[in-house]
Amino acid sequence: MKAIITDLDRTLLRTDKTVSEYTYAVLKNVMTRESFLWQQPPVRKDVF
Repeated sequence: MKAIITDLDRTLLRTDKTVSEYTYAVLKNVMTRESFLWQQPPVRKDVF
């Protein structure tokens, strides 16, 4: 199985370009279930 993982808000990767053990476990779990994990960025209400 292949995965496309993005880090648009820069919260997935650490500063040394690694992921935590917890993040790795979550991504591995999602991939084994053949499902999708989606997180929408928070809406900034102060912009409008």
